[in-house]
Amino acid sequence: MSSIAVHHAVPTCARGLCAALVATLALGCSAEDAVAPEATPALANISGNVAPFSPRFAYALADQPTATSYAPANSFSATGGGVRISHSGPGSGYAVTFGGFGRAVGETETFIVSSYGPSRAHCVAGFYTLGTSSLTVNVFCSDPVQDLGTDAPFTILAVGSNSLPARSAFAYANNPFAPLYTPDPNFSYTSAAGAVSIAHDSVPGSYQVNFATGKPAGSVILINSRITPFQCQLSAWLPTTSGVRCFDAFSGADID
Repeated sequence: MSSIAVHHAVPTCARGLCAALVATLALGCSAEDAVAPEATPALANISGNVAPFSPRFAYALADQPTATSYAPANSFSATGGGVRISHSGPGSGYAVTFGGFGRAVGETETFIVSSYGPSRAHCVAGFYTLGTSSLTVNVFCSDPVQDLGTDAPFTILAVGSNSLPARSAFAYANNPFAPLYTPDPNFSYTSAAGAVSIAHDSVPGSYQVNFATGKPAGSVILINSRITPFQCQLSAWLPTTSGVRCFDAFSGADID
């Protein structure tokens, strides 16, 4: 699955496997929030989720794109379970296993993947599977010019619900045509008392994401979650929402 952004005021697909255009992770802190937190509209809701803190947070630099299986040297997992990356052949994608990432009832997670180094590849997180005490997510890299799968280095960040301090949130925007909806709760989370909601503006390709965490300015990360010619980017910071615009990467036309 993939993710949009993070808001924090207190000091992931192989082609055809994902239904959403974009998902989101929210975490961060803007100087304005730090100076005047009382002005944040949803401040009363920041302690809505009282679940215990989770160690399900990990990252890795996958810097051996042709290796069959290895434990990346540049990696970290707060669970202590380690990270391993497997690769079955040229252009086939990767399986990244996070040890200790077994999911308790009510938990979810998101993945942020980015290509690394001089490669022109576009890498995304796809479907994932849960084991008894581990989680494996598939990463697919594509050459956008040749439109073919390719081997490439990438970075990956795994963020479990309640693994970051309030205010934090993420969402998988899985219904690009709905005028207003609550994203799939199996792939979304907010530390606030309210729910995440996504609204479609009156023009094509324009959305407003409300994480229920208050003012999002300066602290939202948006990840495109499919290998397609359609791209999404942050377009505006509004009092309680993050604006998102999606467009055709070749023509520039706005598109849902």
